[in-house]
Amino acid sequence: MNHFLAVPIIVVVSFSIACPFWRGFIALAKDMEKHKLDNGIISSSETVWRKFVGPFVYLLLMIFVLVGVLRGELFADEVSLLARGVTLSIGLVFLIPSFWRAFRLKRIELVSDGFLVSNYFSTTFIPFGQIAQVTSKNWGWDSYIRLHLKQNSEFGELIHFLASARVSKRLVENLRQKIEHTVCLKINV
Repeated sequence: MNHFLAVPIIVVVSFSIACPFWRGFIALAKDMEKHKLDNGIISSSETVWRKFVGPFVYLLLMIFVLVGVLRGELFADEVSLLARGVTLSIGLVFLIPSFWRAFRLKRIELVSDGFLVSNYFSTTFIPFGQIAQVTSKNWGWDSYIRLHLKQNSEFGELIHFLASARVSKRLVENLRQKIEHTVCLKINV
């Protein structure tokens, strides 16, 4: 492999491995207090990184690998035609879900009677009464929390946001309690 691909691949791989760890520790420190559910942003501070930067870093890595494979600098021998196909297939298998998951992430701000949901280009208000269910799914350091809506909104019937896995369980429980409490108060009034 010549220097054309060696340096960018090493930089991108190192960046991809190191950034989630140090950024994760910084985000965890910022996110630890969010389970208290004061009004304010409850989605992770990592949302911008994961929505806009992370998938494109991965795409850049895949482009360098693709260029190396096509130029014959990676997996250059004739026996490794299968290795070329497997490498590109694995990359695409992870690239498509990565972009799809990133596309769906939203910035969530808790206000007194609902949520302000933003995709960084537009913002909409979702009242607590429109929330049917709150669920979460942990993926390593992260937890993807979903707000299931009773009716379709500008962003669909599912609103996805990112939270630290360490605080997600308490955050989901507190969100459920706050939604139930607010909806019960409105029904009783």
